[in-house]
Amino acid sequence: MTSPTKPTSANFTPASNQKNKTNLLVRLFIVLLFTLFLLLIAASAAIKISLQQWLSAQTQSNVTIAEVRLNIFSGKLFLRQLHIPHQNKTTQASSLEYASITIDMKAIFQRQIVVNEITLSHANITIEQTTDQLRIAGIPIPQPADSTAEPTPDTNTSNVLAVTVHTITLESIALHYQSDALNNRIEIDSKIKNITTAEPNEAIHLALRLAIGKGEIHYQGVLHPFAATPAFDGELTINELDLTTFAALVPQSDFIVKQLTLNHQSRIHGAFPHDDPPQFNLKGDAALNNIDIIAALNNDTYLKTTAIAINNINVQYPASVSIGEIIISDLDAALLKDSEGNLLTKTKPTDTESTAANNNTPSQKEQSPALIFSIDRLSIEGNSALAFSDASVSPQFNTKLQPLSLTLDRIDSANPTAKTTLSLDATINETGTTKLTGHISPLADELTINLNNTLTDLELPVISPYTEQAIGYQLRRGRLLAQTTLEIKGDQLQVSNKLTLTKLSIKESDPEKAQGLIEQLEMPLDSALNLLRDGNDNIVFDLPVHGSLNDPQFKLGGVMKLAIGKGMKMAAMKYLTNALQPLGTLLLAKDIIGIITKPRFKPLSFAAGKSELNNDTAAYLDKLGKLLSNRPKLTISLCGIANKDDQIVLNAAEQQPEKTEPTAKTANEQLHTLASMRASNARAHLSQQGIDNSQLFACNPEIIPEYGTSNSIVEGVDIIL
Repeated sequence: MTSPTKPTSANFTPASNQKNKTNLLVRLFIVLLFTLFLLLIAASAAIKISLQQWLSAQTQSNVTIAEVRLNIFSGKLFLRQLHIPHQNKTTQASSLEYASITIDMKAIFQRQIVVNEITLSHANITIEQTTDQLRIAGIPIPQPADSTAEPTPDTNTSNVLAVTVHTITLESIALHYQSDALNNRIEIDSKIKNITTAEPNEAIHLALRLAIGKGEIHYQGVLHPFAATPAFDGELTINELDLTTFAALVPQSDFIVKQLTLNHQSRIHGAFPHDDPPQFNLKGDAALNNIDIIAALNNDTYLKTTAIAINNINVQYPASVSIGEIIISDLDAALLKDSEGNLLTKTKPTDTESTAANNNTPSQKEQSPALIFSIDRLSIEGNSALAFSDASVSPQFNTKLQPLSLTLDRIDSANPTAKTTLSLDATINETGTTKLTGHISPLADELTINLNNTLTDLELPVISPYTEQAIGYQLRRGRLLAQTTLEIKGDQLQVSNKLTLTKLSIKESDPEKAQGLIEQLEMPLDSALNLLRDGNDNIVFDLPVHGSLNDPQFKLGGVMKLAIGKGMKMAAMKYLTNALQPLGTLLLAKDIIGIITKPRFKPLSFAAGKSELNNDTAAYLDKLGKLLSNRPKLTISLCGIANKDDQIVLNAAEQQPEKTEPTAKTANEQLHTLASMRASNARAHLSQQGIDNSQLFACNPEIIPEYGTSNSIVEGVDIIL
């Protein structure tokens, strides 16, 4: 019997079994990779859809994203072509061409967040600010909750993850800011390196460029935001920044800035101690260019200049600010005083505004130490000009100083009583000149000013509006030369003027005000002027002014009237005293009879009953002739006089036997003839000295029915201006 044979299986050898396991693992790995790939695609799609839906809901618009990709192996997430449509006609659409972030996945297991790079490229982001809402790219930003409660510090730092960001790159990021006050576009390019919270003293390196219009701001430096005392240090450069872009942020004032650009370069450092005020240091230079500021009151130029250079700036905030030099080039400035006497003031503050200002004033205890500031030198140069108009007088006063140069040396708030040297040179209305030198202490508690000024060839009609308002006379012609010394100590003003008026011609414009000046002079103005005019038609006199600046009665018009009246009267009397002493002087009718009329000189003395000039009278006429020769505009009237003393002598002469003259004339006829002969002899004596006939006038003889003070000497000729 044949035994059955066992079947053999070559398909299930150990080698084939191992091969099957390998194939199975490969298949599983492929499935896992495919599943992971599907998950990655699904995750990227989920992120894209979720982000689109969230942004669309926030902006209430149809937000689109072209592509989102996530790579969990490299830790990189990026998106392309994000677009957020504009919400209304006034806002622009927001967009982002490219954004990416790369995270070190292994660091998460080491309780760290390490971001290798963050990149934002070619973005346009709209920021819209309204009274009650802030929107960034159309997304509303919640308002911070109002809470006065102190936040509770978290002392448990064991679970805090360390964060490191190696590089943040912002490339061509454009921000469009829109509000009721501003509508600006800012372009940002920046690179930030080495942000780490694990090393708080490690420096963060920042390179930043901001472009605003045609201007640019550059910062290159380091930051220490996580240090015990946060700080920064770097170099700041500003090129051609148009400051009018920010004009709406400045409180409304009397001025409108039409054009103003800033250039600046400095080294800056700042620190923010927790328990002390911030500290800020800056060293550098700055320049304000193409300045054009107009007055809101009339839209006329207020200040225009090609450049203001500010050199050697040294800021040590909050302690001090020092400036080496300020140079203002080609200044064109204008000041306007309105009809109420205010300089460029449209409105006065309301009671509410004044109360609010007072309420906001900190008490002495709350005030911080005063910031010390100093300027070594301030100068105005080039073809500079200053125009001034005063509508508070009629007609309006207008003048212009050009060219103008000004220098101020050393202003220091740490030494407020120190003297600041001042020097000013200018041409006035193309013909006059002024040169001002001296010292001022503008920061002292007690104002101190000591100045000397030389004024030449000022056309007098220019200042006529002020003389018309003050003394009622119009200056029709003439020029002024003045040597002035001004001193102010506290509220006390002391001014001395030595004035020379050339070829002055005046006209009365206000009889009431003119009468006030005449009362000050105690003689008619034309008489005073003619007393002071010399052969070259010059009038020279001193004009002192003094008083308290705080005195409500110390006003320009009254001061001018008082000063001119006293100055001219004193000058006239002094001149006549020197010219006629010891033989004669000027007699003012107000001193004699209490009313103001034409002033007169001391009368000529004659022997009673005689018409011949005696030695004293001739000497007196010689001095008077010299006076008339030196004052060719001065005219006098020679009025003959006779009295009862003359009649006694004449009567006695007629009773002598040898007298051959007729005796039939009446007493009045004899006195009339005597008075006329006295005036005629006086006139003849002056004519012999070369006095022009136009300066000598005759008047009717006067018979005085009284006796004189002497029987032998009488007043025979009255001399009236």
